[in-house]
Amino acid sequence: VAAAALALKDVCLYLTTDWWEPYPLSWVYFTGYVLAGRLFLRRSASVGRAAGVGFGCGLAFYAVSNFVSWLELAIPYDRSLAGLLNSYAAAIPFYRGTLLGDVGFTAAFFAAHLALGRARAAAAERQTAA
Repeated sequence: VAAAALALKDVCLYLTTDWWEPYPLSWVYFTGYVLAGRLFLRRSASVGRAAGVGFGCGLAFYAVSNFVSWLELAIPYDRSLAGLLNSYAAAIPFYRGTLLGDVGFTAAFFAAHLALGRARAAAAERQTAA
C-alpha cells in the first residue's frame, strides 16, 4: 500500500507540476518498513510489538534520511559532527509528523489485521459447524 501510494504521488507530481525530482532512496525506506514488518511481526503480532516496530522504523527513517540530507548538503550545514547534530536538531519538528503518521498507520493496519483474522476464524468456525 505504501509503495503504491508513493508511486501514485510520483506519477501525479510528474504529470501535474514542472517540479519533479525522483528520490529513489524513499523506495529503500519503504522497503525497509516492509522488511521490518515481515521480520519482526510475522510470527507474533502483539500491540506492543507492532508499536515498537512502527516507532523503530520511524526513528530509523529520521536518522538515515537526515544523515543523507547532511551528506548531500541539501541544507548547508557544516561537514562536521556539530553540523550533523544541528541538522538532526532542526529536523525534530518534522519528525513529529512522521511519528504521528507511523503511529496512525500502524494502529490502522494492526486493527485491520485483527479484524480480518477474527472474521476469517469466525467463517471457518461456521463452516466446520455446518
